[in-house]
Amino acid sequence: MDRELTGRVAVVTGGGTGIGLATARALAADGSVVYLAVRDVDRGRRAVEESSGEGLDLRVVRMDVTDPPAIAGAFAEIDEATGRLDILVNNAGVDAVGRVEDLSDEDWERSIGTNLTGPFLVAREAIPRMRRTGGGMIVNVASNAGLVARAEEPAYSAAKAGLLMLTRSLALAHAADRIRVNAVCPGPVQGPRCPLARVRAAASAAR
Repeated sequence: MDRELTGRVAVVTGGGTGIGLATARALAADGSVVYLAVRDVDRGRRAVEESSGEGLDLRVVRMDVTDPPAIAGAFAEIDEATGRLDILVNNAGVDAVGRVEDLSDEDWERSIGTNLTGPFLVAREAIPRMRRTGGGMIVNVASNAGLVARAEEPAYSAAKAGLLMLTRSLALAHAADRIRVNAVCPGPVQGPRCPLARVRAAASAAR
C-alpha cells in the first residue's frame, strides 16, 4: 500500500468501466476509499461486485457530470458518509466521431459538455472540500487528441485541448491551497468506449 493514499477518500467519475475502473481499483488497492461516480448505478454496482473478495473499498454514487444539482447531491452523499474528499479523478467522457460537417449540434454539445464542462463542474464542487481539509489532488483524464488533433474527432479534440488548459489554470489557482492538479493524456485503449475502430471505419468510408 502507498502510505500517501491509505485512508484517503477518492472520487473517480466514469468509474464503472475502462480507465476509470482501473484507476479506482488501483487507488483502492493502495488503501483509499474510492467512490465510482457513475450515471449507471447498476453498472457501478456490478463493477464493485466483480471486485469483491479483493479487500478493495469501492463504493458507488450516482453522478451525471453534466448536471450541477446531481453533482452537488453526489458530493453531499459522500460528505455525509466520510466528511472529506482528498482525490478527484475527472475521467468521465464521451466521443463523437465524424468531421465537422457530419456532427450535429447535439454531438458537439454532448462532447464539450461531458469532456470539458463536466470536469469544470465537478472540480468546482470538489475544490472547497479539499481546501477545508488541507489540500488534495485532482487528475484530469485528457487525451493525446488534445495534443495532436484527430481529423475524425473535432469535438473530442477541442474538448480535450480545453481540458489541458483548464488543468493548468486550476493548478496555478490552487497551488496555495495545497491542491495539486495534473492531467494525463492516454491514447486509445481497449474498452467499451474506445473510438478507434469507429474512427478507422469513418476514415475508410471517406476515402
